[in-house]
This record gives sequence, C-alpha cells and structure tokens, in this order.
Amino acid sequence: MESIAAFFSKDNIVLNILNYPMSWVELLGTIFNLVAVWLSAKEKISSWWLGIIGVVLFFILFYQVNLYADMTLQIFFLFTNCIGWYQWSNPPVGKENSNNELIINTLKNKTRLIISVGIVIATALLGYFFLHIHEFFPRYFPQAAAFPYMDSFIMSGSIAAQLLLMSKKLESWILWIIVDIVAIFVYEQKEIYLTSFLYFIFLIIAYKGFSEWKKTLLSTVS
Repeated sequence: MESIAAFFSKDNIVLNILNYPMSWVELLGTIFNLVAVWLSAKEKISSWWLGIIGVVLFFILFYQVNLYADMTLQIFFLFTNCIGWYQWSNPPVGKENSNNELIINTLKNKTRLIISVGIVIATALLGYFFLHIHEFFPRYFPQAAAFPYMDSFIMSGSIAAQLLLMSKKLESWILWIIVDIVAIFVYEQKEIYLTSFLYFIFLIIAYKGFSEWKKTLLSTVS
C-alpha cells in the first residue's frame, strides 16, 4: 500500500518540462480526461468509461493540492460517468438516432434561467463551506482551502454542465466553456500547470463540441 501511495503522490515526478516537475498522477489524469472530453465532443460512448479513470486520478491530485471542492467534484463525476454511459446507450423511445443512441437537444429559456440562478446560489453556499472546511474537519483537512469561491464555482458549474451533458443538451458546452476559463486561472495559480493547460485544451474542445453539436442539431430539425 505504501508503494502505491508513493506512486500516486504529487511528489513522484515522471519528468520535467521547462523546469515544471510533472507527477505521474497529474500526467495520467490529464491523458485520460483529455481523451474522454474529446470523445464526448465526438458523441462517443467510450468517453464515459475513460472519464471514470480520469476522475479517480484527479481526485487524488486535488486532495494533495488542497482544492477540496474540485476533489469532491470528482466523486460526483464518478457516478455521473456511469449514469451517462447508460443514458447515452439506452435512450428513451423517440429520442434515439439511427445508431440507437441519444440525440442532441436543447433547454427551454425558463430552465436555463433556473440553472443559472442555481449555480450562483450553490457557489455562494459551497464557497462558504469550503472556506471553513479546515475548521469544521481539521483532522481530514489540516490546511485551508485554496480559492474556495472560485473552486466552488468550478464545482457548481461542472455539476450542472455534466448533468446537461448526460442528457445531451447543447447548453452543456456553453457551461463547460465558462467553467474551463475559471479553472485555467485557478490551476495556474496553484502551480499545477499541466492541469491548467489541460483545461485550456478542454476550452478548445468545448468550443468545438458546441459548434459540432449545433450543426448536428440544426441538420436534424431542418
């Protein structure tokens, strides 16, 4: 067990890139998550099981760098990757494409407003909780959380975006774009540069995913 823990330590460096020491856990987490998001944009069901591996690795990484909201978010991702895998493979009658997979769809304006307000409220409440988490649970979180409110927005926005992605809502990619921009800044400030760069790639993929899904949606309704 000690050897396994040592391997997944952020101090177990696999290589240095421009004087940046990259750990195995960050490198492997980056690879699996990058491939998973790219396949999501391509509507590939395999994105979900690859994402499961990626979120486990990022759970370990975020705990070690005190980003507790992001760490908790990975637990949510673990379950939703399993559910999303099932939902994309087993669409309701009338919502499947020629490959018997879930089709792309959109939200109503009222639902968009409700989700936006919900994200704001969740960010405020979670931000306060994580701001004080080292006081509530000092045994498990000996250090104060870093960027608790920004981290909580990443968490809240990602939860909403993931739920929308599971149902193949076009708006999921808009939310991912916003979340990715905030995440790039937070991870850069925490000096996990590969993860920050990963979210820059996620940003590009999210834009591409939005564009491709929009084209597919328009082609199905025309």
